[in-house]
Amino acid sequence: MRIKVVYESKKRTKKVAEAIAKRMGVKAETVEEVENLNKTDLLFLGFGIYGGKPKKAVEEFAQREDLKSVRKVVLFTTSCMGKDQTKEYRDKLKQLGIPVSDQVFAGKGRFLFLNWKQPNQKTIDEGVQFACKIRKRGI
Repeated sequence: MRIKVVYESKKRTKKVAEAIAKRMGVKAETVEEVENLNKTDLLFLGFGIYGGKPKKAVEEFAQREDLKSVRKVVLFTTSCMGKDQTKEYRDKLKQLGIPVSDQVFAGKGRFLFLNWKQPNQKTIDEGVQFACKIRKRGI
C-alpha cells in the first residue's frame, strides 16, 4: 500500500505528521513540497484549524488535480478546542470528487497562551494510533 503523509504547519500539526510518517515508514511532506500523488492509496492530510477553518494553503491543496487519483484521504488536525471541525472541508473534497474518510483525528493544539504544551506526547501518540487503525482497516 502506497501511503503519504502531507501537512500544513510550522510546528504543532507538523509534530503529529512527522510521528505518523515515521510509523508508516514514509517522509512527511508539506502541502507545498509534495509533488506526485498519483498511485497513492492512503493520504493522511494534516493541518491546523484557525477560526474553525484550515489555512488558505490547505484550501488550495484541495484543487490539485492529482488529489482525485488518491484512493482515500484521511484528515488529522490540531486546534485549540481539540474537536473535529472539518465537516465543511470534507464536504468540499467530496464535491470535488475526492474520496475522503469521515473518520478524523482531532488533537489539541496551541493557540496563543491556551494549551501551551500541546500537542503533548499523549496527543501525538493518539494521532499515531489513529493512523495505525486506519491503515490496518485498509482502504
